[in-house]
Amino acid sequence: MKNYYARFDLSADTDADEIEHTLTAAHHDETMDTLSVTESQSVLMDPLTRTHYDRLHLQYQAMAAAVDCLAHDNARDTHRWPERFVEYPVDEDTLDELA
Repeated sequence: MKNYYARFDLSADTDADEIEHTLTAAHHDETMDTLSVTESQSVLMDPLTRTHYDRLHLQYQAMAAAVDCLAHDNARDTHRWPERFVEYPVDEDTLDELA
C-alpha cells in the first residue's frame, strides 16, 4: 500500500488546507513525479476517499505491527502470518484496462 502521508512528510491528522498546500507545492516541484502527486491529490483531497484511505492505512499499520511482534523469541505464531502478509505484484494489463 502506498503511504501518501510519508511520501510528503505529512501525518494522518494533518488538516486539508495543509495537505492542499503541500501537494500544490509538490506539483510545482520539478523533482517530484507528477503522476505520483496527482494520485496523492486524488486520494487525500477528496474527503470520502481520504476517510477510506485513512481507515485502510490504519489497518495496514496494525497488521505490520502485529507481524513485527512475531519476531520476538517468545512469540507463538499459530496462523503463519508472515506467509499471509505479502505484497502482490501489480498486473500491468489490469491497470491498463482500468484506465
